[in-house]
Amino acid sequence: MHHITLRKQWVIKAPVDAVCHIVTDFEHMPEHFPKIAKSIQVLKREGNHVDMEATVKSFGRAFKVNMHTEILLGKGFISDNDSYQFGTSGHEELFLSAHPEGTLVDYTYQVSIHKAWLRVIATPLIKWYAMKAWEKAFIDELKKMVESDGSAVSSERSTLYALEQEGKWVFHGSPSNIEVFEPRQAYHYPNNSQSGRVPDDNPAVFTSPFADIAIFMALINKTNIPKGLRRGFSSRDDGSVGFRVTKETMDQIHNLTGYVYVFEKAKFIPRSSSEYLSYSPVTPDDVVTVTERDLPKNIDVVSF
Repeated sequence: MHHITLRKQWVIKAPVDAVCHIVTDFEHMPEHFPKIAKSIQVLKREGNHVDMEATVKSFGRAFKVNMHTEILLGKGFISDNDSYQFGTSGHEELFLSAHPEGTLVDYTYQVSIHKAWLRVIATPLIKWYAMKAWEKAFIDELKKMVESDGSAVSSERSTLYALEQEGKWVFHGSPSNIEVFEPRQAYHYPNNSQSGRVPDDNPAVFTSPFADIAIFMALINKTNIPKGLRRGFSSRDDGSVGFRVTKETMDQIHNLTGYVYVFEKAKFIPRSSSEYLSYSPVTPDDVVTVTERDLPKNIDVVSF
């Protein structure tokens, strides 16, 4: 077995907590870092330990990686990764610490190459190319998101992502101030028609463990989009969520405000991986005000 150790440091001009929210938000890695993460599925979560199967992009191809990761709250993460399709494994450490200019990122990846024939090809590529490519796809994109240039992730969205990662909360988005949520009848429209609606379950309070769904619903609704609202979202095979609106809806997204309500997950019944219900009135534990800058980035403009 052949081993290679890669290490480099960078300074990010943003607070440690803002950087940590992004680099430990593995469920949203495909959205934040699409050049290196195609999909990530969380298989098991116990406290700060997360087991995942990722499809990553490297050297012009996509391959599966099993990840056994420990999130270090406010400090980064360590992860043991098995790239079984590519023939490598690795120990990954990303540590964050305060720096006079913001946050110091200290990154180390210890790569083990298991296949003898692969060592001849992969060793020079990993040594000369891998870190440079990772820096461009990860660090450079991270800087765009968190450094103060107008595109930084808001503290509100960071707060919601941090709660989502805890796995103890569910979220509901609304344009209205609400103190107590009463069960209401929801409907769905067969064949995507606007006529002939059908009741969706019994009256209930509908929530999701995905903060982005609640943000989307808090902002993209009839109150904020009064003319011809058409929207949708669905879970993908890789566990991520895709969002879609019509062009008429997208053209009305301007100076939007909404509210994401946070509830204890234990008070709700799971109906699917993305939807939790309560058939009784519930009071939120917290509320976070969101604006259009907090909308998910992966919203497709389509024709319904």
